[in-house]
Amino acid sequence: MKITHQNSQEISERISAILNKNINIMNEEGIIVASTDSSRIGTLHMGAKKLIEKNDVEMDIYSDGNLSGTKSGINVPIHIIGNTIGVIGVTGDPDKLRDIAMVIGEMANIMFMNSQQNMQKESYARQKRIFSDELLLKPSVVLEPDIMERAGLLDFPLKSVKAIGVFCISDHVSEAERLRIDDKLIKMLKSELGEIVYIHHHHVGQNLAVFFNFNIKSSALEHINKILKLVFDQDNVDTYCGIDFIDSYMQISRGYTNAEQALNIACQTNSKKCLIYEQLTLELLLLTFRTQPLCLF
Repeated sequence: MKITHQNSQEISERISAILNKNINIMNEEGIIVASTDSSRIGTLHMGAKKLIEKNDVEMDIYSDGNLSGTKSGINVPIHIIGNTIGVIGVTGDPDKLRDIAMVIGEMANIMFMNSQQNMQKESYARQKRIFSDELLLKPSVVLEPDIMERAGLLDFPLKSVKAIGVFCISDHVSEAERLRIDDKLIKMLKSELGEIVYIHHHHVGQNLAVFFNFNIKSSALEHINKILKLVFDQDNVDTYCGIDFIDSYMQISRGYTNAEQALNIACQTNSKKCLIYEQLTLELLLLTFRTQPLCLF
């Protein structure tokens, strides 16, 4: 992890508020990248630079003017997984700061570790969104040689996907209301179906695509229809669903296209139940091309 202004300015301000002291955070080169004294950001802190070069775990105490770019205070190295990634400096009387110096360092370590974990979670979620989007909208992605490796790294049970469902909420509600009901729908699906059946969800525009692990004969369909009814009864909002079953993960994109078409028909016919693509008649399928869909994609 590299210390930057973006991931350290908030940390410097939080610690400063606790201690009521000026806080500087220096990167691995000794440059002040975050500070409660904005005039010092971007300058070289020689005390921090020397502490990093020594790779020492101990704090460094310094007085006014003994090193370029410093003021009286303490420096404490910041460690992540055994590596010194930077230094936190506290301006003030070194004698008064001595007893709390290592506590300050530990506070910084914890905050940066939390920041790193949050960044990793965000990166993981972003990669999973990209992967899901490619599976649904880019048919060729399933032919890539590293597809199973990517799925494994993202904890995506690709071979377990047996159906693709696409849901949409009536477009007469506000955006905030739609998002609220959307979140509620996801929670209900997870609760009713469980993790074995409910694999993953992904938003495509205003629609919700869901990767399922169940076949056409499963009672899961009854649970989905029950949820659609519950949403209507509780919120007086129509929620529509189309679903298609696939034989392997190679057909995910096709399944999404078919499920989207079934959803379109559900919207147009105001169906209160989930429509299954393979059970639709030719007349209903042709309806997609003759009328304007109600759902927004």
